[in-house]
Amino acid sequence: YGKTQPFLAYFHRQRLEEATRPFSFTGKRVLDIGAGTGQLYEFLLEKEPAIDYYACDLSVEMKKHSRVPPERYFVGQATALHFPVDDFDLVFVLGVTTYLSRSENDRLLQWIVAHLRPGGQAVLSFTHRRSLDYQLRRLFRAFGWGRKDGRSLLLGQRFPISAFSLPEARTLMNDQFQVEGVAWLNQTIFPFNRLFPRWSIWLARRWRRPAPWASSDFLLFLSRQQ
Repeated sequence: YGKTQPFLAYFHRQRLEEATRPFSFTGKRVLDIGAGTGQLYEFLLEKEPAIDYYACDLSVEMKKHSRVPPERYFVGQATALHFPVDDFDLVFVLGVTTYLSRSENDRLLQWIVAHLRPGGQAVLSFTHRRSLDYQLRRLFRAFGWGRKDGRSLLLGQRFPISAFSLPEARTLMNDQFQVEGVAWLNQTIFPFNRLFPRWSIWLARRWRRPAPWASSDFLLFLSRQQ
């Protein structure tokens, strides 16, 4: 993204930094679900050049445009793939739950809990339904500002959106996971983050303690229930 889409570059970088901050990756086996072009992989290489990393995504094109070793990148739904290893220390699901239905999210969580090593953890991101950013997007859409096809304005995509409050995301866990922590992401607000992206980023970086209402997304850090 960089210069052409500074808002997205800021948001994705912040998400990577917060999602990986608590962990040491030495000797850890990592699975990246919804890996895209391999942003997490390249970010982790800076921390641990010998990272034991596996990726999956629905898109063949994403795989083609990534630098992930081809033998470590699998195309398809994680729940239907056969990886060459059985379990993982860390599973990252960044920017995925937003595009899944409730039943698909349930299946994914069941799969993750079955493939986490003892003591392993998962990190999932969610679109924050109670954020000012999300509510303004809904308002603009209700008044007809946006796509002619009536789809969501969130990041301009053509997919339906699943958004969650923090209590709703906790409910998804269904006693399978213990929530170890929460991180609030992206304190820029629509439509200002699109009209004035650099000013929005400048202001967002000055939040000392990010407020939930001002955060468009959040991360849950999860461990498997014993």
